[in-house]
Amino acid sequence: MGSGASRIPSEIGAEFHTAVCQAIFRIPFSDFVKYALGYTKKALFLNNLLDSVYDIRDKLRREFMNRPQVKEIYVNVEKALEQRYHPLAHWIVASSLQYSVATPSDTLAPNLKLIRTIFATRDFDLVLTRLAALNQRFTYGGQMYNWQKWSTDLDFWQYVDGALWSGKIATPVVSPHLSSEDRDERRLASRGLPQPSRI
Repeated sequence: MGSGASRIPSEIGAEFHTAVCQAIFRIPFSDFVKYALGYTKKALFLNNLLDSVYDIRDKLRREFMNRPQVKEIYVNVEKALEQRYHPLAHWIVASSLQYSVATPSDTLAPNLKLIRTIFATRDFDLVLTRLAALNQRFTYGGQMYNWQKWSTDLDFWQYVDGALWSGKIATPVVSPHLSSEDRDERRLASRGLPQPSRI
């Protein structure tokens, strides 16, 4: 995630968003379950990600100190990230500008809350069924999608992320400016999302 002063804020924001989504989907779903249930030290891969974003935040702060003109660009990047990108991507930049007092794990709260809600049912069969469905969606998202190729299609990926976690499968809005080939690929990908199972 370079800082290139010649690039526009929306491009930098899209790059942060893509990198964060790729990193999240590389983490075993079981780590999210461990973290949600309070076994945070056992969620090794997730902890590595959270440690890494602190490192990126600190690197940006040093960059801002040495190159004030870059900081000016990132003020606009932060605004773009806050509006529509992944919360963790926004946290990295907002925290580097000292705009945020939250922690990286706070940005994952909606995902962790869903897992806690499943366990709160205290219905063992239901817990296993729902976790299996979430795990299937999460694995599918990590293995089947070409994040690099579609990194700028942010509305589509926001829909995918919501579908993977909520189980609410619906027809996504596909940007009209895309080529017919791209539109067909996105519709095919959305149809490939595992359907809800007793959720």
